[in-house]
Amino acid sequence: MPTYATTQVKARPLGHAALVLEGKNCGIARRLSGGAVGAHVVEETAHGTGQTRKHLGARIREDFSLDFGLAMAPPVFDWIAQTWKLQTPRRDGAILACDAELIPKSQRKFTGALIRETTIPALRVDSKAPVWLTLKFAVEALALESASGGKVSGDPNHPEKVLHAENFRLDIEDLDCKKVQAIDSFTVRQSVQRHDTPEWSEIAGGAVFFPDLHITLAEVSSDTWQKWHEEFVVKGIGTEKSGTLALLSPDKKQTLATIKLLGLGIFSLSHAPAEGDEEHHMLAKAQLYCQSMELEPAT
Repeated sequence: MPTYATTQVKARPLGHAALVLEGKNCGIARRLSGGAVGAHVVEETAHGTGQTRKHLGARIREDFSLDFGLAMAPPVFDWIAQTWKLQTPRRDGAILACDAELIPKSQRKFTGALIRETTIPALRVDSKAPVWLTLKFAVEALALESASGGKVSGDPNHPEKVLHAENFRLDIEDLDCKKVQAIDSFTVRQSVQRHDTPEWSEIAGGAVFFPDLHITLAEVSSDTWQKWHEEFVVKGIGTEKSGTLALLSPDKKQTLATIKLLGLGIFSLSHAPAEGDEEHHMLAKAQLYCQSMELEPAT
């Protein structure tokens, strides 16, 4: 079965972390944090002697957080897409610790995982820097075990899907988006409730919250935005819109993923301060709420 790297893998003396979901190797994370298991320390004072004794209370399971690219295998994006559709999907899996040769040496196996946050990075037309998505997820149970198996690596027939900050395209119905300069980073959050005792742990998914969008555009192209703002905010007669945010390959010929933006409503349009090379440009900042989003990775 092919595996997919999320970066052009180079040897690292401290190794790499790979993600497995439902028994399928999904690729190598650019950065991994969290996943610690601990416990609350409880202090109790004995009556009569006043002596304080300590013991362990409820366990603490820290959320995992990983940065990843768009070359991750489909199970990752299916998990995100189902979460955004309010289906509260759970996953079992593991984080593999691989050495510099990408051979798994140990693994942290988890069960009942729920996505807590999915973060889309900031996008800017004047930045060629590579950017990464971030996934934060809570787990119900976690165990450290040894690992075995062959080398985890990228599939040579699967081209690298690197996302650069400048490689995006925003389209919103009836709006001129050709001179959109930047979209601030935004995070879709699912409410996850945790119930821990010394004997067991349980998590439950809840509501999904879709963020506002903060969009910077050239003011010379803001006429359609100003018209919508006048109708929607000032006169209160406008309608919500829909749109798409496409994340593109470095040559901008391939769409790596599409985010559908549903129920958009503008609530602010103002001048934006220019910085650096933009100091001679007139910029506008639009703020939009969004009722819901849908993730559609490229097939």
